Amino acid sequence: MKNFFKLKYLSILSLLIFAICNGEKKKDFIEIQLLLHCNYEPYQGGEVTIFKYKWYKQDEAITYGVTNLFGIVTLKVYKEIVKNELLYIYIEDQCNIWKRKNYIFKRKTFIKPSCFKNIFSLKSNPINDKLFAVIPLRDELIFGPFEYHLVSKKVEII
Repeated sequence: MKNFFKLKYLSILSLLIFAICNGEKKKDFIEIQLLLHCNYEPYQGGEVTIFKYKWYKQDEAITYGVTNLFGIVTLKVYKEIVKNELLYIYIEDQCNIWKRKNYIFKRKTFIKPSCFKNIFSLKSNPINDKLFAVIPLRDELIFGPFEYHLVSKKVEII
């Protein structure tokens, strides 16, 4: 009977420790969800990378993801990085390339730091720990979702 209570006590204690540690992990990250669409349809298989911009040396990749069947990719970034750095999104896709499979589009847009201002407010709201944007994949220069232009460049794959 004593072993049962010890086992029950240890399982409850481990469950509490897991819940506390798991809650802390979620507070340290910001989720950035992007919906890529090509010709008003979700784009599957787009490669998305978030970089830390450094003007004095090579940029640093922070996180990477591939869009799912619904065109959505969810990327997690540390809050400390978002506070102190200028980030940009780099996308590689083959939207509107049917006949020539040896081309790829490389797209780039910056994330304006003011998009994260609600995340660092004094009020703790879990909805503010997420950032969502819809990115249309077009050939021409368009205004992106984070108050910067989305620049596209067609590149031949060797």
